[in-house]
This record gives sequence, C-alpha cells and structure tokens, in this order.
Amino acid sequence: MGPAVAWRLAASHACAAAAASCAPPRARVAAGPPPKRAGKGFGGGAPAAPSRSTRAAPAAAPAASDSAEWAVLRSWLEARGATVDGIGVGIVDARTGLRGVYAARAFERGEPIFKVPRATAILDEARADASAVGAVWAGRECDVPACVRVALLVLFLLMRGDACADDWGPALAMLPTRAEFESDGGPLELWSVAEVSLCECAQLIGEVGARSAELRALYDGVLLPGWERAAQAAGSPLRGLAPPSFERVQWAVVAVSSRAYGEGEPGAGSSSMLVPAVDLCNHAPPADANTAKALAPWGEFVVIAARALAAGEEVTITYGPLPTRRLLQQFGFMLPRALATQRAFDVPLARLDLLWAGDGRARESARGDGEDVWVAKLPDGARDALAELARAGLLLRDKSGAVSRWQPCGDGLRAAVAQLHARTGAASYAQLLRRELGAFPSGAQPEADDAQLAERAPEMPPRHQLALEFRARAKRLLRDAAETEDACAAGALG
Repeated sequence: MGPAVAWRLAASHACAAAAASCAPPRARVAAGPPPKRAGKGFGGGAPAAPSRSTRAAPAAAPAASDSAEWAVLRSWLEARGATVDGIGVGIVDARTGLRGVYAARAFERGEPIFKVPRATAILDEARADASAVGAVWAGRECDVPACVRVALLVLFLLMRGDACADDWGPALAMLPTRAEFESDGGPLELWSVAEVSLCECAQLIGEVGARSAELRALYDGVLLPGWERAAQAAGSPLRGLAPPSFERVQWAVVAVSSRAYGEGEPGAGSSSMLVPAVDLCNHAPPADANTAKALAPWGEFVVIAARALAAGEEVTITYGPLPTRRLLQQFGFMLPRALATQRAFDVPLARLDLLWAGDGRARESARGDGEDVWVAKLPDGARDALAELARAGLLLRDKSGAVSRWQPCGDGLRAAVAQLHARTGAASYAQLLRRELGAFPSGAQPEADDAQLAERAPEMPPRHQLALEFRARAKRLLRDAAETEDACAAGALG
C-alpha cells in the first residue's frame, strides 16, 4: 500500500477504535455516536418474513436504476465541487429490497471512489456555531454536544425553507422522516417505552431511557430558552420562528447522530459531520467492508476502495466492531444472524448483582432494581471486592468511575467471579449466566421467539420484529456461553 493511501486507512481505523471504545452500560448524549449507514428509505429493505428485521449481507449483484432523489443530490454535490460520478444509488439486494450505494464502474484497491468537500457540502458543528442558530447556545458550546448543534442547524434550515439563501434542500431531503424511521424500525430513542421493553434487555432499556432523559433536560435547560432569547434579538434570523418542539428536536438529533461521521480521538472532543453520499452507504463489519474513509488534510471527505470493486458492486463502509445491541440502539437495524464476522463482536452481558441473588429471585431482582440502587443491596464485603477487581482490570467501570453493574461475559468476568465466589460466597460463573438467562420475562428459550416470528411476522410491526429477533439472539448468546462453561467444567472433571 502506497503512502498516499496509508493515512486514509489509518484515519478510518482510528475512527473505528473511537466508536468501539464506548463500553456499556450507557453512553451520554454528549459522547456522540458513530456514523450512520443509509439514506432516506434506505438500509432496511423489505425482506420476506420472518427475517424482515434483519439486513441482508452486502450484495455484489448489479444495482437497480438510481432514484430520482439521488439524481437531484448528485447534481447538487457536483455543483459544490464533489466527485461522485463513480457511484450510483439504488437497490443493492434484490432479495430484500435493500438500498444503498454501488460502484458505477470498476475500482482498483486504493483508488478514490468519491470525494465530498467539507467547505461547501458538509454540515458540521462549526457551521452550526457560525450560523444564526448558533446564538441558541452561544457561550455554552461545551454543554451542547456537536450532534445536537448540527441537529438544530438542520431544523433551522428546514424551517427557513426557500427563504434560506444557502440551499441545503437536496441534502436534507435524504434524511428519514419519523414515519420512515418507524416503517423500518429506526433507532431505539424513537421507539415507545412499550416497544423498547419488548427487547427484554434491562441494560438497553435503561440506556435508551437515560439518553432520552438527558436530551429532554438539555432541551428544557438550554435549547428552548436559548432559542426564545435569540429570537428576541433585533435583526435575528430566528425572529418569527417558533422554537421547535422537543419531539422535533429529538427526531433531528436521532437523524443526525445515526448518520454523522465523527472525527477526533476519544476524550478529546469530536466533530459531527453530515457527509452527503457517505451517509447513504450501508454498514458492514470491518472484515467485510470494501472501503476506507476519512477527512483528508486538505478538507475533502474521501472514500477509497480497500480492495478491488467490480462495477455494480455495493459500496459499504464500517462503523467499527460494534455489537448488535449498539447497531439496533443507535441505528435501528441488525445484521443477519448467520454473519460470522458480526458474531465475533456480540458478547452477552450479565449483571453483577445476580451473583448474590438466589436462583428463584433472579428474575425479580433483574427487573426490579435500578442502576442507582443495586450496589446498596450487595452483601458485606462485596463492594470492596468489586472495586479491587476493577482496579485489577477484571471488571469495567461506568462513566462515573464506579464499577459497572453490567459486565461483558468472557475471561475477565470469569476470573473476577471466581475470586468473588471464594471471598463472598457468590454464585459461580455458570450460575451467573443461567440466572441472567432466566431473567427474561418471556422465558429462556429463544426457539419460542423464533416460532412467534415465523407465525406472526407478516402482520407484526417492524419494531416488534426487531425486538423479538434481538431478544432471541441475546438468549442464544447467554445459553451458548453457559453451555460452553458447562462443557469446560465437565471436561475438567473428566
């Protein structure tokens, strides 16, 4: 690989590492999620039941004819200096109806596929800060995440419409509406509480609720009063524009944060960029994606071929090694169950407090204890033991620095549980896995969810399908881990 290509690959991998560094149990709104996959009406398709809730694997077959929306966007991009003549947009998987970006011609490895200039065609928080809507958070930029600032700029541009001299209409037209999100599932923050609860994952339910609550507090405390104050200023472009409702802001934040590209290192701040055409590309696991992407030093966002691409082949990007729970929560889709390259990132989670909950109380404990009270219910000595194990690197901490209630299953948790078992009488690692599996309100058997999907999928709403598919996978992960642990124990005894 020549030096002209190396920086792009390295930058792409750095972004993937940044995305992967957000560990459970939850990420703040301010953390800024990784980039999103598809365009308006893209990415979900309409697979035959019962697998409607899962995306198809990337296809290499020639794509269908381009959409009318893409023709308009392409002309808009080219007028602003973008190079997009090497791509098309349309159906990339005839079996599922999945839409995405495809190569309009063949590309060699390392060859740029398309380029989008930041100065003229990318919406980011710097543009938002410098716009009229920047007055809403003036002096409080540190309190308002980049993706929220971009979302407010999007709303302002949509509200101005034809009155806005700088026309971003073709780019904004590709953003999914609430109805379009709902028709395909959409990110979990747009789901109702009842819909999210169908996933039967307390960690996921808690994280979605917390992110929504944080956005609500930001809206009530900063965005709404800031808009009202800015709109009163003489000559302000906001004059006469009523503040957007919380629901409208929530849609915009989800639309932006599920599609934006983050530039920057973890913990050092990041840029949230809406990059037209890039946000139409579908996600693939790192081993499967056929491109690398990054913001070039000269200000162009460049997507290059990571391997040779044939004409008509889908152009895919990767957000990094993200687990299914993260893909569903922030982007509203899941990759196919059989995709081995995705399974490598899907690790089951278990609650530490179930180590001290009797088998008969596991479900009640799992459903009843909140994230802020579980530590108080631990037996004597357990809290100090957990802190020691976290210092030793065997347990993860949450954003506050405390030991996280939710831990990824694996060697670290197994070693930690072994010490806790010896010191505090905690359950064994295998018992912990079984208790977590037994905490599902619908029962521990994923086959029951599979049967429900097979029987009712044609009339089941997309979000219900996604929820059932997710919880079936979560059960299988825990059951497989428990069975592996049992087999290892049996082998040791034998």
